[in-house]
Amino acid sequence: MSSSSYYECEAWQVEDCEEDIDLIEEDSSNICPVFSIEIFANIISDEQTFMQQVLVPQGQLTQGTSWSAISSKLSQMHVPLSLHATVTHKIIDCARSAMIEAHNKNRNNIPIIVTVRLIIDEEEEVVVEDVRPRGASKEAIDALDKVEDGEFTGPCVICLEEIWDGIKLPRRMPCSHVYHQACIVSWLENSNFCPLCRFQMPV
Repeated sequence: MSSSSYYECEAWQVEDCEEDIDLIEEDSSNICPVFSIEIFANIISDEQTFMQQVLVPQGQLTQGTSWSAISSKLSQMHVPLSLHATVTHKIIDCARSAMIEAHNKNRNNIPIIVTVRLIIDEEEEVVVEDVRPRGASKEAIDALDKVEDGEFTGPCVICLEEIWDGIKLPRRMPCSHVYHQACIVSWLENSNFCPLCRFQMPV
């Protein structure tokens, strides 16, 4: 039989939770208010579930500028790079929904639970698909459009630094997302997916 499997990601706010959660980040005392995000990942059938916690300032998460911190935790949990954008967008959507809830207006800490798991059709033969990322082709990377001064403002979501800093040059992917040249080249050498929308570059 052929395999039938896919990954599923869910994110939701913990409603009934103590305000003074034990925050594991060493520098957490200086971050307020924050989203306290617990990520549980079971990305290989019959293997243990990995858990990580990450604290993200509310302003960063609701503005979608926290890719680096979340992606780092997902990598530690062996979540395939190709899933990072999907998981991050789920977390950001959940955070934005939580921020408009009246009962969250004065909270310093909003806890969010995230689960990432491999779903396998029990009627099919269990064969875990190979989801290792593949780098984009050198030709596709070299063909990235240059961005002229003034065409784009905002941060590079890979390094979280401003696009125009006078040193790093920006490049635009075919999906129109803009990154520092060094950041996106390094990314595409390991994965052919756009970090934001998962647009696939040629391999």
